[in-house]
Amino acid sequence: MNISANQESNLPVNISANQETNLPVNISANQETNLPVNISANQETNLPVNISANQETNLPVNISANQETNLPMNISANQETNLPVKLLFVNNGMHAKNLNSLMKYKHLEIVTVHTIDEISTDLISNFDCIYSPSKPIDVSKYPSSFFLFGPHFSVFPDHHLSLIQSKHSIYIQPGRWVVDLWKKYDICKDLTMVDIPFGVETDKFCEIKPIREKTKIFVYYKTRHPNELSFLEYFLQSNSIEYTLFHYNKKYKEEDYLQCLQDSVFGIWLGRHESQGFALQEALSCNVPLFVWDVRSMNQEFGYHYPDFPATAVPYWDERCGEIFYTIDELYDKFQFFLSRLDQYQPRQFVLEHLSIEVCEQKFIQLCRKEKYSENDI
Repeated sequence: MNISANQESNLPVNISANQETNLPVNISANQETNLPVNISANQETNLPVNISANQETNLPVNISANQETNLPMNISANQETNLPVKLLFVNNGMHAKNLNSLMKYKHLEIVTVHTIDEISTDLISNFDCIYSPSKPIDVSKYPSSFFLFGPHFSVFPDHHLSLIQSKHSIYIQPGRWVVDLWKKYDICKDLTMVDIPFGVETDKFCEIKPIREKTKIFVYYKTRHPNELSFLEYFLQSNSIEYTLFHYNKKYKEEDYLQCLQDSVFGIWLGRHESQGFALQEALSCNVPLFVWDVRSMNQEFGYHYPDFPATAVPYWDERCGEIFYTIDELYDKFQFFLSRLDQYQPRQFVLEHLSIEVCEQKFIQLCRKEKYSENDI
């Protein structure tokens, strides 16, 4: 689809009478909106880079609201599920957002060490679970202990996994599509893996005013081909849609991002594959519907040379979150449809049900108690 600079676009917004947004109706090339422009490419952020692998299927896997993960269930009546889990945490490097979530889990008694050399049989015997997110531990030395590992060993499986393979250890990945990819490798044949997200701070990333009082639109760009960003910006500018740009690689402040989210009618996402995707989920948590230009392959990450493994930018998603498209040819019609349904999306509800601190903590605790379950429960 080629849009010339002087071409009039009949891009219908079709906002219903009860929507009361400040978006322009029937946006054309000659119309001007009152939406503010606040492009700040040099902003700084602490948002993480999550590079993960993918599964060998034809389409990316998006976990919908009614899908179940492979978490252990069927807790028997005599299990002491209300007792806090005693966790020995080997903090040898962990994604900042994952670490923040872990430390907010209220029903874990966490003792932290920083190197594997600090571990001994006498020490770990006092804990229900030993968790090392980034470094392998030779579990054969501790046959009576239960271990969690990951998700930070590597993008793709390597020889370090041979040290952790045991009936008493689990490797975790934030998204299902990464688990499915790793299972294709022979070295993972005897490795138990589970997909489990880390919790989103829904108290911090929250909606503070109704959609009718919001005035902004934002674009989030993360390591996709620059030509795709150029096309997207041209599409918006030719339709007189002003926006705030968050450029992942040029950094920005999280406070600025949060402030924009809480004043945004919607967001447009142009990102590469994600194992979880905190920044995107934080937008959803603020009840901001997203229009996502998704990926189908890991090799769509600009500047990297990953194999052509199927991938997705939205491993957690359902119809309440917004709309997804994949090609330029889909952009025009999908955008019209997205705008027509702005008052119907409920992205925050999706996050509260599947990605909140409380929900993810419960899943993590179930894993830590894995030794109380049969192998059939995993």
